[in-house]
Amino acid sequence: MVGLATFLGERPRTVRAWLSCLVLAAACGNATRAVSPPRDPSQSAATATGCSIPTIRGPGGERPGIVAIGEVALAVGDTVRLRDALPTSTIAKPELANAPWTADAPEVAALAGDLVVPLDAGVTSARATVGSRVFCVTLRVMASAVSVQGLVVATPVGPLWSGASARVTAQLALSDGRSIAMPRGVTWESADSSILSIDESGMLAPRRAGRTIVAGRVGLFRDSAVVQVTDSGVVTLQPAATTAFTQSVGVNVHLSYLDRVYGSGLRSIIIPRLQELGVRHLRDGGTVLPNEDWMREVYGRYREVAMATGARFTLIMSPRRTAAGPGSNYDDMTHVRELRDRLGLQAMAAVEGLNEHDNSGHLLFAAEVRAAQRALFEAVKGDPSLAASLEVLGPSMAFARNAPAVGDLSPYMDAGSIHPYSGGGVPTSRLAEHLAGARVISGNRPQQATEVGYHTSPVSTNPWHPAVSEGAQARYLLRELLQLFAAGIRRSFVYELIDEGSNPGEMEDHFGLLRLDGSAKPSFTALRNLLQIVGDAEAAAFVPTPVTLQLRGDTTGIRRLALQRPGGELLLLLWQDADAYDTANRRDLSVAARRLTLELPGSSRVRVYTPLTTAAPLTTLPSARTIQLDVPDHPVIVAIAP
Repeated sequence: MVGLATFLGERPRTVRAWLSCLVLAAACGNATRAVSPPRDPSQSAATATGCSIPTIRGPGGERPGIVAIGEVALAVGDTVRLRDALPTSTIAKPELANAPWTADAPEVAALAGDLVVPLDAGVTSARATVGSRVFCVTLRVMASAVSVQGLVVATPVGPLWSGASARVTAQLALSDGRSIAMPRGVTWESADSSILSIDESGMLAPRRAGRTIVAGRVGLFRDSAVVQVTDSGVVTLQPAATTAFTQSVGVNVHLSYLDRVYGSGLRSIIIPRLQELGVRHLRDGGTVLPNEDWMREVYGRYREVAMATGARFTLIMSPRRTAAGPGSNYDDMTHVRELRDRLGLQAMAAVEGLNEHDNSGHLLFAAEVRAAQRALFEAVKGDPSLAASLEVLGPSMAFARNAPAVGDLSPYMDAGSIHPYSGGGVPTSRLAEHLAGARVISGNRPQQATEVGYHTSPVSTNPWHPAVSEGAQARYLLRELLQLFAAGIRRSFVYELIDEGSNPGEMEDHFGLLRLDGSAKPSFTALRNLLQIVGDAEAAAFVPTPVTLQLRGDTTGIRRLALQRPGGELLLLLWQDADAYDTANRRDLSVAARRLTLELPGSSRVRVYTPLTTAAPLTTLPSARTIQLDVPDHPVIVAIAP
């Protein structure tokens, strides 16, 4: 997403329509997964005529048994909502949308609510009961160049504790690299319901310690994963250092976009807002042009921002450009030394391989990615000054199906790069897929999420990356950063600092934490508050000590993260893993706060914060051992001083 300056007359944009559609049938954590089986030819698609059902005669006279309300034709790879495809003369749209639709031949089409997801060529009927009537829609599915490759089940990262809960997600993988989220319409089962039960929405309810398998089925496609449950709400937490979390947060900027706010508002908006936000890591392009005026202007801006904010840059590397345009010598990355000389090592944290180059349209993209990564690694590690200061990150992929073409590049990086966008859904819902894809290229190297975020386009209709409201963006973003950190992601860069344009239907214009005029969206305010509360960005390294606590009450869907300050103060962060936004109907969802009781090991001084709204403590208790907490769908921070 980070591109070249508009100095060259370009307005580079990576099409993000597919960015959140990375599809991988791979392990979630260390789970053992069942690969979707090949089709059994004997299980052919239905050839029924759909909804040609006669009326029923009975007491009270003749009445319709099945009301046929239309026919829908679509191809494998397409999706459609019945509310949009059918007339409303016989049934009101809200009733139609909310009815529990099912397919007579589930191997032909799956129904996620009223969303029709074709699986194989054939004819089937979709039925729903509303009041006393059964409504029927004939579905005609045509074959296409796209096919369904399998089902991908993603479980929560890390073990669950007894009494808590979390949600399992499922997506159908298509042969063209897209995925289709299935929030409904999946048949779930647990191998051992005494350890863990699962309801029709995929919500897990741990009951006792142990390991079991949860499996999902859509039509003929299945996938499974292992879930581990630990003992009760009495937990011994191993906190991470507050410094580690604060240093894990970064933001993408485009300082070379001279024709946008990054250019015109550098000193009036960009620098003051970065100072206010408090991030210590920025990500931008590491472009080198044969134009001294441009190089002096752009990298002078980089230096100015670094000096004003104390932040360090991760630079996305690409071949040295020529006077004619983009460079093509992927075997040469020695210009990283020129960037060092222009920017200064004190302002550089890392260099990163090619950015989503599989989306470049180059037929030889895989060879180019391999060549560039080797050249970058050798250029850095072959120079003692660079090797001592810079981390080398791997390349990012736009389509996970292209990772095997690139192959293992782990010897040529210190850490991998992923872009685990959640596509308008709950945070980290696609993290398992992205991590599985990253392992193909980066092996067991640690990972950085060099792009992650949500857009707030008011009218974008992108089906693979729906918009959310500004309020939902704030709730989700805080949770996303915390959950990525809890999952072991070393650094996450929010995409991006400020909106790039004003086109209401262009999602690329609306990923910012700031609006186009520099005013703060709720996500900017919430992230600023979170970083201020956690603090300790420059604290010296130390080893946190374990803490034992008890959390009583209904902990269904509650997530937690423990951080510790150098002086021993514990920060316990709690939030609900709940949907904050209905992307289909474009509305915020109201999530009731959950009342929990926190039992401390001894009497302590306690402060309670909600960074979504303020950096000031909402409650201060000079001495407490039992605390009543109302946990919403955004983080509550309990600061416990020894």
